[in-house]
Amino acid sequence: MIDTVISAEIPDQTIDPGLFEVVTKNMIHGPCGGINRNSLCMIDGKCSKRFPQQLIAETITGDVGYPQYRRRSIEDNGKSTYVNKGSDMAVFGVAPENNHDEILQYQMGRYISTNEAVWRILSFPIHHRHPVVVHLAVHLENGQRVYYTAASAEQRVVEPPVSTLTAYFQLCETDEFSRTLLYSEVSHYFTWNASTKKFQRRKQGTPVDGYPGIFRTDATVSPANVECFYLRLLLVNVHGPQSLQHLRTVNGQLCATYREACQHLHLLEDDTHWDATLRDASIVSPPIQIRMLFAIIISAELQRELQFDRNELRAFVQTYTPQLNDQQKYVYDTVMQAVNDHTGGLYFLDAPGGTGKHF
Repeated sequence: MIDTVISAEIPDQTIDPGLFEVVTKNMIHGPCGGINRNSLCMIDGKCSKRFPQQLIAETITGDVGYPQYRRRSIEDNGKSTYVNKGSDMAVFGVAPENNHDEILQYQMGRYISTNEAVWRILSFPIHHRHPVVVHLAVHLENGQRVYYTAASAEQRVVEPPVSTLTAYFQLCETDEFSRTLLYSEVSHYFTWNASTKKFQRRKQGTPVDGYPGIFRTDATVSPANVECFYLRLLLVNVHGPQSLQHLRTVNGQLCATYREACQHLHLLEDDTHWDATLRDASIVSPPIQIRMLFAIIISAELQRELQFDRNELRAFVQTYTPQLNDQQKYVYDTVMQAVNDHTGGLYFLDAPGGTGKHF
C-alpha cells in the first residue's frame, strides 16, 4: 500500500522526464562513504543518513521506527538511487578596488525560501493594501496634472484629462444619490475606475436604506496652497457640487475666490476685529501695552474655545461611537480611560491617509 503512494526510487525518464530531472537534480544524496570520506554526512567513518540504503523489493518497517522504503535493484527493474549530483558551488568574482555594486550584490546574495518560491510560481499576490486608499485630486480649474508628449500636446490642450474632481462633478450631474455626498465621502459608495476615468457604484458592502443598489463599504491639501486649501474646505462641506463655479456660488452670488465663498458659508474664523484692534493699538500704545492686549486676546479666545455645548457633544458621542471600527474603538477606549483616570498621556496615530485616523 505504501509503495503506491511513496517512492524512494528515481522516476522513469521516459514516462515522466520532468520529475526525473527534478529528482536527479535536487533529491540525490552523496557521494559519501568510501568514495568521499570528507562528506559532511560522514560521522565516525559512516554516513549519518544511513546511505547507501539496502536494496529491498517492498517497503518494510525499520528497526528504529523509520520505514525502509522500496529500493529495487537494477535486476529487479529498479533504478539506482546513489549518484553524484556534483559538488557545492560558490560564485565569486574579481573586481577593481572600491567597485561596490549594491544591486549586483543583492541579486547574488538574495535567498528565496521554498514557501516564497511556490508562492511566486503559482502567481499568488505578493502584496496588497487594506483598506484601499483612493487619492482624491484637489486642483483649481484646468489645474489638473497633465502628461503629454510632443505628438499629444495639442490634443491634451483641447481635451484635458479627467481627474477624480472633474469626474465627481459629472457624477453629481447624472446621479441623484451622489448629490447627497461630500467629495470626501464619494469613495465610500463609489469606486474609481482608472481606465474609464469614471466613478462606479460599489457592488458589495452594506446596503443604504432608501437607495436600492447603493452599497457602502479623504484629500489633504497644505494651507500654504491658499486657494486650493479653501477649495478643499468647500468640497468637504458642500453637497453635490456640479462644477467649480457651483462651489463658488453662495445664495445665487458667484464669489470671486474660494476663500470668499468659505467666508459667506461661515466656514472660516474671522479675526478681522482683532486685527483692527491690534492695528489701532500699535499707533498709540507702547510695546508693553500691546503685549498685554495680545495676552488678553489670547485669553478671550481660549475661553471661547472652552465654551461648548455639552449636550451636543454627548449626542455626537452617542451617535458615532457605535460606528467606530475595532481599531478606532481601541484608540477611543484607551484615550477615554486616560481621561477618566486622570493619568494623561501622549498618543500618536500612524497610518496611511484615508484609513480612518480622523472619524
